[in-house]
Amino acid sequence: MNKTIAFSSVATGLATILAVFSPSALAADDELASVEDLTSVPEVFLVSNQRKNDCARVPGICLFADGGGTVAGVDEDATLGAVTTLARGTQVAGLAKGEKVPEAKAWHVELVARFRARTADTPIVLAVMDRADPEGIARKEATAVWQLTSPATKDLGMRFAFSADDGFQAHHTYLVRIAQGVGASEKILAEGNVLLE
Repeated sequence: MNKTIAFSSVATGLATILAVFSPSALAADDELASVEDLTSVPEVFLVSNQRKNDCARVPGICLFADGGGTVAGVDEDATLGAVTTLARGTQVAGLAKGEKVPEAKAWHVELVARFRARTADTPIVLAVMDRADPEGIARKEATAVWQLTSPATKDLGMRFAFSADDGFQAHHTYLVRIAQGVGASEKILAEGNVLLE
Protein backbone atom coordinates (compact mmCIF):
# COMPACT_ATOMS: atom_id res chain seq x y z
CA MET A 1 0.00 0.00 0.00
CA ASN A 2 1.24 3.52 -0.80
CA LYS A 3 1.87 5.08 2.60
CA THR A 4 2.27 8.70 1.47
CA ILE A 5 -0.05 11.68 1.30
CA ALA A 6 0.16 15.05 -0.36
CA PHE A 7 -0.06 18.11 1.83
CA SER A 8 -0.29 21.86 1.60
CA SER A 9 1.20 23.87 4.40
CA VAL A 10 -1.40 25.78 6.45
CA ALA A 11 -0.32 26.66 10.00
CA THR A 12 5.26 30.41 23.52
CA GLY A 13 2.32 28.75 25.02
CA LEU A 14 1.22 25.28 24.35
CA ALA A 15 -0.08 24.37 20.91
CA THR A 16 -3.11 22.29 20.06
CA ILE A 17 -3.00 19.43 17.58
CA LEU A 18 -5.68 20.21 14.99
CA ALA A 19 -5.42 17.15 12.81
CA VAL A 20 -3.40 14.03 12.20
CA PHE A 21 -3.41 12.91 8.59
CA SER A 22 -2.92 9.36 7.41
CA PRO A 23 -1.69 8.16 4.03
CA SER A 24 -5.16 7.04 2.96
CA ALA A 25 -6.62 10.54 3.22
CA LEU A 26 -5.53 11.70 -0.25
CA ALA A 27 -8.30 12.78 -2.61
CA ALA A 28 -8.08 12.95 -6.40
CA ASP A 29 -7.48 16.72 -6.40
CA ASP A 30 -4.56 16.43 -3.92
CA GLU A 31 -6.59 17.91 -1.09
CA LEU A 32 -6.86 16.07 2.18
CA ALA A 33 -10.33 14.57 2.06
CA SER A 34 -10.50 13.09 5.54
CA VAL A 35 -8.60 12.65 8.75
CA GLU A 36 -7.60 9.25 10.02
CA ASP A 37 -5.63 8.51 13.17
CA LEU A 38 -1.96 7.71 12.98
CA THR A 39 -0.54 5.48 15.67
CA SER A 40 1.23 8.44 17.30
CA VAL A 41 -0.48 11.70 18.22
CA PRO A 42 2.20 14.23 19.19
CA GLU A 43 2.44 15.81 22.60
CA VAL A 44 3.41 19.48 22.35
CA PHE A 45 5.60 20.92 25.11
CA LEU A 46 7.35 24.16 26.07
CA VAL A 47 11.02 24.06 25.11
CA SER A 48 13.31 24.41 28.12
CA ASN A 49 16.45 26.54 28.12
CA GLN A 50 18.50 23.35 28.37
CA ARG A 51 16.89 21.93 25.19
CA LYS A 52 17.44 25.28 23.44
CA ASN A 53 21.14 24.96 24.32
CA ASP A 54 21.14 21.34 23.09
CA CYS A 55 19.60 22.52 19.79
CA ALA A 56 21.64 25.57 18.87
CA ARG A 57 20.91 25.52 15.09
CA VAL A 58 18.59 28.40 14.18
CA PRO A 59 16.61 27.73 12.08
CA GLY A 60 16.78 24.01 12.59
CA ILE A 61 15.22 20.84 13.86
CA CYS A 62 16.87 18.63 16.45
CA LEU A 63 15.64 15.12 17.17
CA PHE A 64 16.36 13.32 20.43
CA ALA A 65 15.54 9.82 21.64
CA ASP A 66 12.49 9.85 23.91
CA GLY A 67 12.22 6.50 25.65
CA GLY A 68 10.71 3.35 24.22
CA GLY A 69 14.22 1.97 23.94
CA THR A 70 15.12 4.44 21.16
CA VAL A 71 18.71 5.68 21.06
CA ALA A 72 20.02 8.60 18.96
CA GLY A 73 23.22 9.88 17.42
CA VAL A 74 24.14 12.50 14.80
CA ASP A 75 26.22 11.89 11.67
CA GLU A 76 27.31 14.20 8.85
CA ASP A 77 26.19 13.33 5.33
CA ALA A 78 28.07 14.85 2.38
CA THR A 79 24.85 15.93 0.64
CA LEU A 80 22.33 16.32 3.47
CA GLY A 81 24.47 17.75 6.27
CA ALA A 82 23.58 16.68 9.81
CA VAL A 83 21.46 13.53 9.96
CA THR A 84 20.09 12.25 13.27
CA THR A 85 20.12 8.46 13.46
CA LEU A 86 17.43 6.85 15.60
CA ALA A 87 17.80 3.17 16.50
CA ARG A 88 14.98 1.15 18.01
CA GLY A 89 15.93 -0.52 21.24
CA THR A 90 14.59 -3.65 22.80
CA GLN A 91 13.97 -4.67 26.37
CA VAL A 92 15.98 -7.84 26.94
CA ALA A 93 16.49 -7.92 30.70
CA GLY A 94 13.11 -9.54 31.42
CA LEU A 95 13.37 -12.29 28.79
CA ALA A 96 13.67 -15.91 29.85
CA LYS A 97 16.41 -18.09 28.39
CA GLY A 98 15.58 -18.98 24.81
CA GLU A 99 12.91 -16.27 24.35
CA LYS A 100 13.22 -14.23 21.17
CA VAL A 101 13.86 -10.50 21.53
CA PRO A 102 10.77 -8.67 20.24
CA GLU A 103 11.30 -6.14 17.47
CA ALA A 104 10.25 -2.65 18.44
CA LYS A 105 7.70 -1.19 16.03
CA ALA A 106 8.36 2.49 16.66
CA TRP A 107 11.10 5.05 17.08
CA HIS A 108 10.22 7.37 19.99
CA VAL A 109 11.39 10.92 19.42
CA GLU A 110 11.47 14.35 20.99
CA LEU A 111 11.59 17.10 18.36
CA VAL A 112 12.83 20.61 19.11
CA ALA A 113 12.45 23.18 16.34
CA ARG A 114 14.09 26.61 16.47
CA PHE A 115 12.85 29.32 14.11
CA ARG A 116 14.68 32.43 12.89
CA ALA A 117 11.68 34.64 13.69
CA ARG A 118 8.37 34.22 15.48
CA THR A 119 5.82 32.16 13.61
CA ALA A 120 2.66 33.74 12.26
CA ASP A 121 -0.52 33.22 14.25
CA THR A 122 -1.71 30.57 11.75
CA PRO A 123 -1.58 26.76 11.81
CA ILE A 124 1.79 25.03 11.62
CA VAL A 125 2.34 21.86 9.57
CA LEU A 126 4.92 19.20 10.42
CA ALA A 127 5.48 16.88 7.45
CA VAL A 128 7.79 13.87 7.32
CA MET A 129 8.87 12.84 3.80
CA ASP A 130 10.92 9.84 2.63
CA ARG A 131 14.28 10.87 1.08
CA ALA A 132 14.14 7.63 -0.98
CA ASP A 133 11.46 9.36 -3.10
CA PRO A 134 12.79 12.76 -4.25
CA GLU A 135 9.95 13.10 -6.77
CA GLY A 136 7.48 12.55 -3.91
CA ILE A 137 9.19 15.30 -1.91
CA ALA A 138 8.86 17.62 -4.91
CA ARG A 139 5.13 16.76 -5.03
CA LYS A 140 4.92 17.24 -1.23
CA GLU A 141 3.96 13.63 -0.56
CA ALA A 142 4.53 12.79 3.07
CA THR A 143 4.57 9.63 5.15
CA ALA A 144 2.95 11.61 8.00
CA VAL A 145 1.56 15.11 8.46
CA TRP A 146 0.61 16.77 11.73
CA GLN A 147 -1.13 20.14 11.81
CA LEU A 148 -1.22 22.25 14.95
CA THR A 149 -2.17 25.71 16.05
CA SER A 150 0.02 27.73 18.35
CA PRO A 151 0.48 31.32 19.46
CA ALA A 152 3.39 33.01 17.69
CA THR A 153 6.59 31.32 18.85
CA LYS A 154 10.29 30.96 18.05
CA ASP A 155 10.54 27.40 19.40
CA LEU A 156 8.40 24.28 19.13
CA GLY A 157 8.72 21.04 21.09
CA MET A 158 6.88 17.79 20.27
CA ARG A 159 7.06 14.17 21.43
CA PHE A 160 5.80 11.42 19.13
CA ALA A 161 6.79 8.14 17.50
CA PHE A 162 7.68 7.15 13.96
CA SER A 163 5.70 3.91 13.77
CA ALA A 164 6.15 1.08 11.28
CA ASP A 165 2.34 0.80 11.36
CA ASP A 166 2.17 4.32 9.88
CA GLY A 167 4.52 3.51 7.00
CA PHE A 168 7.90 4.43 8.46
CA GLN A 169 10.64 2.02 7.41
CA ALA A 170 13.97 1.05 8.88
CA HIS A 171 17.04 2.05 6.85
CA HIS A 172 15.21 5.05 5.33
CA THR A 173 16.20 8.70 5.76
CA TYR A 174 13.32 11.14 6.20
CA LEU A 175 13.11 14.89 5.69
CA VAL A 176 11.29 16.52 8.62
CA ARG A 177 9.81 19.87 7.53
CA ILE A 178 7.88 22.50 9.49
CA ALA A 179 6.03 25.09 7.40
CA GLN A 180 3.24 27.66 7.44
CA GLY A 181 1.10 29.10 4.64
CA VAL A 182 -0.27 27.74 1.37
CA GLY A 183 0.97 28.06 -2.21
CA ALA A 184 2.94 31.23 -2.89
CA SER A 185 2.71 32.26 0.77
CA GLU A 186 4.18 28.96 2.01
CA LYS A 187 7.15 29.50 4.30
CA ILE A 188 9.46 26.70 5.41
CA LEU A 189 10.30 27.44 9.04
CA ALA A 190 12.81 24.64 9.69
CA GLU A 191 14.01 21.31 8.29
CA GLY A 192 16.03 18.37 9.52
CA ASN A 193 16.93 14.82 8.50
CA VAL A 194 16.50 11.58 10.37
CA LEU A 195 17.71 8.06 9.56
CA LEU A 196 15.64 5.27 11.11
CA GLU A 197 17.63 2.13 11.97
